[in-house]
Amino acid sequence: MLRRLLFKDSPLLPPKLKRTFEEVKMERESRQMLSALALLEAQLTMTDAFIVAGTRQPTLADLAVFEEVDQLCILPPTRPPPTGSDLQSSYPSVERWLHRVRNAGLPEFDSIHKITLKSREKQAKKQKHAAAKL
Repeated sequence: MLRRLLFKDSPLLPPKLKRTFEEVKMERESRQMLSALALLEAQLTMTDAFIVAGTRQPTLADLAVFEEVDQLCILPPTRPPPTGSDLQSSYPSVERWLHRVRNAGLPEFDSIHKITLKSREKQAKKQKHAAAKL
């Protein structure tokens, strides 16, 4: 009942204010992601090390956070989050940290991340192809 009153099929809301539950959920999740990226950026800006222990090698915490943030690579690289994967423009420390984790020489890293690596390569090819058309 509450959902009906607050969202699209509500007779109480003017047409401009009617939104679907999915639209509201997407906005909330986008805000949460941007907030988490901002927090991570602030943490990484304070140190040039890895996240939790301030070590020169990635910790389990780094790998756990990396797995979530690295999924952005499946989004277009020409737009910033939440609709793209261009972290360099808004979150340069996060971008450098991702690069450090990827290149830390962890055993089996590449074989575990085949899907995201393929996606990243696919996005790079699309970007090159689009640039070649210009």
